[in-house]
Amino acid sequence: MRKFLVILDDSRECLNAMRFAAMRAAHTGGGVTVLSIIPPDEFNHWIGVGELMREEERERITVHYEVFAKWMRDRQDVEPELVIREGEAVPEILAHVRENPDVGVLVLGAGEGKAGPGPLVTQMTRAAADLPIPDHDCPRHDDQGTPRSDHLAQHPMPMPWTYRHAQKEFASILARTKDEMGSALLSDNMTYTAIEGVLRCFRARLTPEQVIAFGDVLPSILRAILVHQWDVTEAPRPFGTRAGMTKEVQAHRQHHNIATDDCIEAFAIALWSHSNHRDLARVLAKIGPEAEDFWAVTRYELSELQPKII
Repeated sequence: MRKFLVILDDSRECLNAMRFAAMRAAHTGGGVTVLSIIPPDEFNHWIGVGELMREEERERITVHYEVFAKWMRDRQDVEPELVIREGEAVPEILAHVRENPDVGVLVLGAGEGKAGPGPLVTQMTRAAADLPIPDHDCPRHDDQGTPRSDHLAQHPMPMPWTYRHAQKEFASILARTKDEMGSALLSDNMTYTAIEGVLRCFRARLTPEQVIAFGDVLPSILRAILVHQWDVTEAPRPFGTRAGMTKEVQAHRQHHNIATDDCIEAFAIALWSHSNHRDLARVLAKIGPEAEDFWAVTRYELSELQPKII
């Protein structure tokens, strides 16, 4: 289950971040982790006094957390979890993300006015290259829950993770496809040719509208490969047998192609491992059962192929 990570502090923006994380978790079937970080210099006192202050701070944090947790349970049917760490904010956030691969999105609340988005958002923006998951600067809302236009003008949406880390993401897709095909002879270039062949084979069975819808849920580089040299005037072909479509993939640039007989499923495993399952399943279901069969996986349960931090 993908979790939304939100930071608990005393800022006004914390409320928006909590609300956004809970709403998204409820909508996507995910979870919410509320992380509170105690600064390292908070308890630089004699041992006994410091321990007492630490315990009191943890109790204060728990009471603060329960205010948000009750709203999430009552209004969104989401059961959050509280994590308390001690240290500097940014390193502790990065450490928690790396230690917990089920964390999928970091949700931050942006500040208002001329002061800018706030110190935590500013620090995390500087550390974005080290953050292996998407970070979302959630908008302020009006009383009806609608994002306010002045916030959107001051704080535009951040670059999607799949664009910021496109090369790293595609390298992981290549590696997983190569591993599943199990051929020691495959180079990255040969694996790319197999992937391109599978995408073209599938694309040839779709209408332009279906190609665009499918591309919208793909990682960024796969999206580009899908539409490269695409003749939108070609009529869709019927789906064939798995053996027949595999031969079609293997015939793509055949002098540079040593794709194995399981190349379609091998790439399907890599695709499911790097995609949002809900979005991909929704698009395939709308295209039809033959599309679902094309990307079906028999070696694993789909729950074993949840996207990981890469």
